Amino acid sequence: PSPMGSSYWENGGSDQITVPYTSAAFDWTSSSTDFCVESWNYHTELVSGGAGVWCAGTSSAFQAKLDVIQHSGYPGYCWNFEMGGGQRIRSDKPVVLNKWTHVACVMRSGTGYLYVDGVQQGITLAHGISTIDTFYIGRQVHDGGQYRWNGWISNFRVVTGSAVYSGSFVPSTKPLTNITNTKLLC
Repeated sequence: PSPMGSSYWENGGSDQITVPYTSAAFDWTSSSTDFCVESWNYHTELVSGGAGVWCAGTSSAFQAKLDVIQHSGYPGYCWNFEMGGGQRIRSDKPVVLNKWTHVACVMRSGTGYLYVDGVQQGITLAHGISTIDTFYIGRQVHDGGQYRWNGWISNFRVVTGSAVYSGSFVPSTKPLTNITNTKLLC
């Protein structure tokens, strides 16, 4: 269970949260739309091929996602914020199992940022996000559900219309709140 209040357990099997699509919440197709998707994550098992924390897209293709992947050139399994068009940011340090980690994926003024425990990991210019009609927590949309999250997710928040973070920060250890432009909080 989360030290910040309630949490959601994902067993890597059939568990997931499907969020109904609304353009007000997930219209990220314009590069001028700022957004932030953040959560506290407690990963319990490394999965070959990746483990999806969240994913937005269609049934055949993702448009934006956060997952844990193993990739050459990176330190073992890493956090991966990826957007359509092949734009991605990967964490500088490996994922630590059985430890709460705050991850924020931010789009601000057309530039993507990944923050792990409040520390900026990298940036990417522009994005290729197009059609979104599905949003999942705990899996990816395009893979038939095989790359699911193993562990806990807590304080999951989607903010569309503002970036929330503009530089490195200290993540709150209190439950996240419904701030301006919050579209989803669970």
